[in-house]
Amino acid sequence: MDGLELKKKSITSLNHNVCSTEEVSMDCDLTLPDYLPEVSKILKCIAVPGISSTSLSGSRITAEGSTTIRILYLSEKNEICTYEQGLPFSKYIESMDYTDAAAVDCEAKVGYINCRAVSQRRLDIHGALSLRFLMFKNMETEIVLNTLPSGIEKRECSVKNCNCVANAIRYFSINHIETLKEEPCVRSIVRSEAYGLVNEVKVIKDKSLIKGDIIIWISYVSGDSCSFEHHSIKVPISQIVDAVGLDENEILDTTLTVMQLNIFPKADVNGDYKLLDVSAKVKIELHAYMEESFTGITDAYSTKQVLNTDISNIALNEYKNKIMDTFLVEGELGIAARECGDIKEIWASDIINNTSFKDGVLIVDGTVTYAIITVIDGDLNYFERNVDFEFRQEYPDSNDIYCIPHLQILGTNSFPSSTGGYTVKTEVSIEAHVFERVTKSLVNNITSGDIKHFDDGAAIVLYFANCGENVWDIARRYNSTVGAIIAENNLEDEVLKDNRMLLIPR
Repeated sequence: MDGLELKKKSITSLNHNVCSTEEVSMDCDLTLPDYLPEVSKILKCIAVPGISSTSLSGSRITAEGSTTIRILYLSEKNEICTYEQGLPFSKYIESMDYTDAAAVDCEAKVGYINCRAVSQRRLDIHGALSLRFLMFKNMETEIVLNTLPSGIEKRECSVKNCNCVANAIRYFSINHIETLKEEPCVRSIVRSEAYGLVNEVKVIKDKSLIKGDIIIWISYVSGDSCSFEHHSIKVPISQIVDAVGLDENEILDTTLTVMQLNIFPKADVNGDYKLLDVSAKVKIELHAYMEESFTGITDAYSTKQVLNTDISNIALNEYKNKIMDTFLVEGELGIAARECGDIKEIWASDIINNTSFKDGVLIVDGTVTYAIITVIDGDLNYFERNVDFEFRQEYPDSNDIYCIPHLQILGTNSFPSSTGGYTVKTEVSIEAHVFERVTKSLVNNITSGDIKHFDDGAAIVLYFANCGENVWDIARRYNSTVGAIIAENNLEDEVLKDNRMLLIPR
């Protein structure tokens, strides 16, 4: 049996690793342009970081982006004004571990930010970003299938795995001019939010056509009455993404994320600020999986020849289902309605989530941060409150469930509660492909050794077996076969149900 012809199967799993977390400073002076009123009171300095590209070159991962610094302030006439300025940044990390990555990414979060008025037209900004570099790497392991050469005894095992076959991350830009029709003209934009919806994915070999919409909301102060107004924009998108290994009939995990959003009011032909100049940077992230079922082996031996059997603990990913749902985040803001005055605007400014699995339940929980603009005793004020949430999905027959959820804030309502406080309700969508991690001991290689020689000359061995022993273990120990022992002793099962004597043919 020299030179065993083995049929093997490659198992590919996608590892999602955090490579490094780096800090990038945000230090600058902002000078208000002449057409804006002077600063009387700073309400809030908001930093919105966005990645515009990530790239892998050799052993270096580079992330580039820009942080939008938005200043909400009051003029001497107690009017809300806004000013925005972009702060570009670039950061890279290096390691030989990154050279064979399937895809790389970077997430940007604000560590802290401080703002002070040096004068009525000059602001000093000091802060830092936290950049988390991510790497997607396909880990391949080979296992031996159950088609073995004759003369080898084998112990079989059914195997299910969801192979990762393609990965892609791509950035693209959108530009759009929106015309306000019935709404009043814009004096200053207070906030802007956006999210992406994937409507359709068409796949051909190594490519995918992704169609969807970018949904944008803005809140602005009108130029006539200084009231708070709202407007929504839908921008359709269609993009082709290259992903080597992509094919039809695969499980696709596709998301659209708005990384950067800039909206500026412009005057129309009549001189009214009823045009919105919209530009955004959008990230498409795509991962493709292929479900496979086959038969592997957990052990093998030969009665004629010594076999060197390599057995390893193989990590498998079994696909469970796709979560595509919405849930409500509801809670009290921790303020009394009589104390918060006339609330002009409430919006969900951020959402942070964690994922865990315990006692058969997948839990996605976290916090939504709400920004609030209110008038108290004639003065405009800005403050923030947090509300916790929890989303649960049951998997009672599973041991190790995991997913990477994609959460989007769809809309927020607020109202005074019956208890005298203030309540918010936010609709959140959640999408996630759910997998179960399963570890099995499987044979990944077999090599042949010396011919076996027996000096005792015994044709049959007497063996006193204990209840619960497995015939496979006995056959392997005494150089017999499972079939021969079962036939010789009229057994019904491989696992012995009582203590008994066995005849072991050799």
